[in-house]
Amino acid sequence: PNHDKYYDKTNGWTARGQIRYRSGPLDMTLLVDGQDLRLPSFVNSLVIPGGGVNAAVPQGFTQSRFILPHEGEDGLQQKTVRGMLMISYDLGGGTVIESTTMATRWHSSQQYGAAIDLATAIQLRASGQIGIYPFTQVRTDVVDRTLYQDVHVKGSAADGRLNWLVGVEGLYQKDDYALIIGAAPCAFTPAGCFCTGTPSSPVCIK
Repeated sequence: PNHDKYYDKTNGWTARGQIRYRSGPLDMTLLVDGQDLRLPSFVNSLVIPGGGVNAAVPQGFTQSRFILPHEGEDGLQQKTVRGMLMISYDLGGGTVIESTTMATRWHSSQQYGAAIDLATAIQLRASGQIGIYPFTQVRTDVVDRTLYQDVHVKGSAADGRLNWLVGVEGLYQKDDYALIIGAAPCAFTPAGCFCTGTPSSPVCIK
C-alpha cells in the first residue's frame, strides 16, 4: 500500500491475424502476431536473523511482508512481433514444394530497486549496525532476433508405396543481453556513513 500500486498487475495487448490466398496450385498463408505487456515485477522482503549471523546487521532485521518501503525503479516490459509466411505449390503428379519463412523480434527489459529505503538504512545505522546499502538498482535489457527458413519438396512413388521428402532449412539467431547494476562503490562503509561517489573516489556522507 505504501507504493500505491498492485505488484501482480498485468496489462497490455496481444493480437494475431492471418490471411490466406489460394489459386490453382498455389496456396499461401501469412500470419502476423505480436504483444506488448507490462508484467509483474517483484520486491524483496528481508528476514535476517540476529545473534551476529550477519556481520553488517548483527542485531538482525525483519521486514513486513506487506509494507515494503524501497527506492528505485521496478517493472518488467516485454514486446514481441512475429511474421510467418507459408507457401505451398503443387507441381503435379503428387509432388508439392513447400516453404516456411518466419521472422521474430523479442525485447524484454526489467528494473528492480533496492531492498530497503533510505529511512530504514538510517535506522539501522542509528542502532549501531552497518546495515544494508539502500541505493542498489538493477536493469536488464534483452533483445532476440530470429530468422527461420525451410524449403522442401515432397512426393510419392511406386504407386504410393514410397513417400519421399528432400529439402533444406536454416536458422539465424542473434541475442543481445545487457545487465547494469548500480550499488555502493565502497567494499566496506563505516557505521554512521553512507558511501557514494565512484570506486576510485569514494565519498563518505554522514
